[in-house]
Amino acid sequence: MTPLTLDVTTRRAVAGGKRVTTRQSVLRTVDRVHISVQGGREWLFERNTIDRARVSGVMIDHSSRSVVLFEESELRNLQGIRGWVDVITMGIDLPALAQVRASTKRRSVLGIEFARHAPTSPDVALRDLWWSAEQLLPRSYTARSSGGSLQFRVRLRRGVDDRKLAHPRSRFPDYRVLDVADWLEQR
Repeated sequence: MTPLTLDVTTRRAVAGGKRVTTRQSVLRTVDRVHISVQGGREWLFERNTIDRARVSGVMIDHSSRSVVLFEESELRNLQGIRGWVDVITMGIDLPALAQVRASTKRRSVLGIEFARHAPTSPDVALRDLWWSAEQLLPRSYTARSSGGSLQFRVRLRRGVDDRKLAHPRSRFPDYRVLDVADWLEQR
């Protein structure tokens, strides 16, 4: 996996015409993903060194000056993250890829090849997906549902800021370190 910095823009349109745009900065390496979320939170996800399919996470909540430790089961139950692949695929469910088919259209960005994928039937929610199978990375896609639609776009840059990939305990030594249960009690 190529170390990349991703500038992610997500636009949601919900019933009634309301539109919400969010921006995230994502640092992605073979065993760590750091996400800076609008609103003052950061996440650091770490791939398990023994069972490579598993993941743990740390949320940094700057407003409460807290570092919250998430085990894999807490990520699954509270965040819907089922493992490492859910973190690195940026919201693309791998079984959903069976509902789209790669076309002959290709784009190369920073030497990474993306193939355009189209739905296999009109009722498939995932549309206009540009996907790198080698990097397990979407460049862009549109998804629709009965509740609205989502547009996902990524701008890629080579390399990452290694300081953000350090454990938050060392980055924020003055922050309280809590497990999820203690953090939920204090909210």
